[in-house]
Amino acid sequence: MTVLDRTEQGKAVLLQDDKQALVVEIDCLAPECRQGDVVVLQEDGLWHTDLAATQKEREKSQHLLKQLQQG
Repeated sequence: MTVLDRTEQGKAVLLQDDKQALVVEIDCLAPECRQGDVVVLQEDGLWHTDLAATQKEREKSQHLLKQLQQG
């Protein structure tokens, strides 16, 4: 799994499962990509948002946050 961590100075920083950072030109991202999205490299050479995986990860994060808040 690869997640769009941030964009800065015309670059996109992608974090991979092993926490290695992959830095690519921001032009390599499809327009729909947002910080925190799970992204996949498509045949067109662009990184696109994987909507299902992104939603699943957000739900997991929300669940963990609720557990932490409940103590």
